[in-house]
Amino acid sequence: MQKAVVGLFFKNTDFNIIPKALNQWKEWVKSRKRAKENARYILNCLNHPLTVYFKRWKYERADSEKVLDRLSKKQLIDKIVADENLIGSSKSRIQRMDQAIDHLNIQRDNLLEHFIKGQKLALAKVNNNYLATVFRAFARWKKFCQHGEQAELSEQLGRTNQMIGELSTHVNKLEGINKNLLVENEELRSAALDGIEIAKAVQDLTKEREQLSTDLQDRAATIKKLIDDNNNLSLRLSIAQKEGT
Repeated sequence: MQKAVVGLFFKNTDFNIIPKALNQWKEWVKSRKRAKENARYILNCLNHPLTVYFKRWKYERADSEKVLDRLSKKQLIDKIVADENLIGSSKSRIQRMDQAIDHLNIQRDNLLEHFIKGQKLALAKVNNNYLATVFRAFARWKKFCQHGEQAELSEQLGRTNQMIGELSTHVNKLEGINKNLLVENEELRSAALDGIEIAKAVQDLTKEREQLSTDLQDRAATIKKLIDDNNNLSLRLSIAQKEGT
């Protein structure tokens, strides 16, 4: 689209050749970049450390064919015989290697069995060590708990002895107070007996006072009556004296 727009822009001018030249120049730049990339890739392949082995693998068969073409028939027969002998020795070597591999497999199985047994023994040893460690830790913890309990018991025993001493002191104080209370109780009992005697005397006095108050009331009534009679008599006497005059 851009090329078409540029072509239309320069179509009817003196610069009609410029778009084509620019396009050719762009294609040349692209081809130069591709040539540089291909050359860089080839140089990298040539400078690679495995290039020698690649060339050997690629040209080994051709080199071998060239060598065989230069040999005579007798040399070829000798080479065939040598190759057969080499193949036979290779077969025997392969058989010995197979036997050695079988022997190594047996040894590997034995070693693997011993390895498994060793792992089992190691696990058993680790388990035993773990149990021994747990037992020692439990024993230490139990001993520590026993020491703690003994310390607590000794402290509690000390507190108990202190409480017993305080209680004995308090009991002695209570005994003293009890003795004082006994003395006071005896005094109060004697005072109560005296009070009972006094109460009896007061009751007797109260009875006598009641009797006296009754007698006094009777005598007061008698005296009042006598006073009334006396007043009546005086009145009559005065009336009689007035009448006599």
